[in-house]
Formats: sequence, C-alpha cells, structure tokens
Amino acid sequence: GNVPLFYCPSSTSDRFPQFSHIMKARGGTINSPLYPYFEKIVFNFLRHHHLPTGEVIRACLNMQYHLASEYLHTDPHIDSWHEHNVVIIYLTEADGDTIVYEKQRSHMLSKENKSLIPVDQVPKEFPIKELISPEKGKIAVFNGKHYHANFFPQPGQLRLICIFNVSKRES
Repeated sequence: GNVPLFYCPSSTSDRFPQFSHIMKARGGTINSPLYPYFEKIVFNFLRHHHLPTGEVIRACLNMQYHLASEYLHTDPHIDSWHEHNVVIIYLTEADGDTIVYEKQRSHMLSKENKSLIPVDQVPKEFPIKELISPEKGKIAVFNGKHYHANFFPQPGQLRLICIFNVSKRES
C-alpha cells in the first residue's frame, strides 16, 4: 500500500499508459529501496531452477488497468537486445495474460526486425508460443528474445507485476 507508482503516459507505446515504479533503471542505477527485496526473490528462484543469474538489466513494478480501447493487448515487444531472461512476479489477482510469441528478435537490425511491433501492424501469422495466466505470487520466466505483450485486466481490476530482465551471462 505504500509503494509509490508513477503515471507513465506510455508503456510499449503511447496507446497504452500505465503506472510504474522503476527499481533499477536501464544503465544500472538502483532507484528504489524495494529493489533488494525483489532481487532476493528473483535470484533465489533462478538459482533454485538452475537458470542463469547474471546482471539485472532492468527491474520495475508495472501496474495496468482496464483500457477502453479497440486493442485487446499491448504492442508485441522485446525489453532488451542483450541475451536475457524475463522474470515476472504476479502481485495481484487480475486478468491480463502475458502473451509470449514464437517470433524472436535477432541481432541483425532491419525494418523487419525491430524491438516493437505496433499492435495494429502485427502480421496475421504471428503465432503464440505461450499464454501465461496471472496468479498472485506466481513467477514466470521466459527467454527475452521472444516478443511478448499482455492482455488488459477487466474493468475494476489492477494488474500489478514485478518484472526483472536478467542477463544470461553469469556474474
């Protein structure tokens, strides 16, 4: 109840505002006294499941709410060009599945290979690899090279997640 969340007029794009609490910014600055608490949970989970425990690229809390929009989900995107895992801790009971697509980014930049695909430009053949349903306390990990997005929660629900991008290189 005492976590300051700040309005962000855009998440993946300006079509999708949200509230955020940046715990560790891209570039390495820790901005929050909450960071060590969540870092301990994330790294204990990764070690327990024998997953890489490299450097944290970014960490934040994101809260989304129902958007009366023509779009059902956010823009498919990748969080970083570094080899990393996305670790999500679901902190509330709310709708808003995480969508992990089969399509992956590559290290070659081109018009067809970008970090964000606007939701209204997603190709018809853009298969879903996995849908991850939120449950309070659930932790999900997937390879950060996969494009991902999320559905929005229902009216009156708040979808609050903790998200860490963790490098696959052991530190």
